[in-house]
Amino acid sequence: MADFELDATTFSATNAPLLAQASQAAYLNAAGAQAKMAQLGLPNFQWIDLTEDFAGLHAFAASDGGFVILAFRGTKSFQNWMSDLYSTPVESNGTL
Repeated sequence: MADFELDATTFSATNAPLLAQASQAAYLNAAGAQAKMAQLGLPNFQWIDLTEDFAGLHAFAASDGGFVILAFRGTKSFQNWMSDLYSTPVESNGTL
């Protein structure tokens, strides 16, 4: 299990390195991101590919069973930025 302060409501020096590595992994492909999250102790992984609806938009959710991290790839282009404006929340299927 990865170290994580579940009750943190402000900056956490414990949480920051793991969250930074998850943010960086969001720029990898699905297999690379999954491998990185498993290496960090988060073996439950779901790639979220929305490229059919939004150009270049993807994210992932990773969990160790105690908490879940949701990491989005940041905006790379103006087109991505425009897609971000039109993003709509969707209901989870609860697989994590």
